[in-house]
Amino acid sequence: MKIIVIYSTFGNREDARLLANDLMERRLIACCNIYPIESMYEWKGKAVREGEFAMMAKTRIEWAEEVEQYVSDNHPYEVPCILKWEVESNKTYGQWIYENTEKS
Repeated sequence: MKIIVIYSTFGNREDARLLANDLMERRLIACCNIYPIESMYEWKGKAVREGEFAMMAKTRIEWAEEVEQYVSDNHPYEVPCILKWEVESNKTYGQWIYENTEKS
């Protein structure tokens, strides 16, 4: 079954949790994983190496653009990383994702 995984990074765990919780309350995502990562990038001409928190949220394909827009509008970063992958899941997990993103 096809679902979407949306990946974004945050400066701290609490920001990632708050945004994920908002998405879940709106039933735009069924679940997410938040984990610490080490990031390296250039920002405004300066090399940066710092700890961040990655969020991997799972949702139905038709909510992908709405989730992206919500993350973009509510993300604390000036230029948030928002990546989307269409992936295949096992049938029962995919069904669970769809059941938990059904809007009333």
